[in-house]
Amino acid sequence: MDGFKKERRWVVLVTDGRFMLLGRDADPSDERIEDLEGSLSERGLAGWLLIMEGEPTDGTKPRLMQVRSLAEPKTSFDSAVDAFVKNYASGPSGFSH
Repeated sequence: MDGFKKERRWVVLVTDGRFMLLGRDADPSDERIEDLEGSLSERGLAGWLLIMEGEPTDGTKPRLMQVRSLAEPKTSFDSAVDAFVKNYASGPSGFSH
């Protein structure tokens, strides 16, 4: 199970703290990133492409590494991370920090 906690995944983090898993086996292509940015923008959303190390549902706070912004977020990355932590730390198990 320790290896799972160190697993890295590509993720989109939205400004309100929600996230979407993109994958873990390969880096997203430039085309995929452009498509994601367009989809976010069409929905009035913005966020960041990042790498997540760990699993938010296992009770341990994952490490979030910002790669680039998507669709011109109006809030800070730190604010989105705070919302992410609040969303997932308040779940059934919470984060053990």
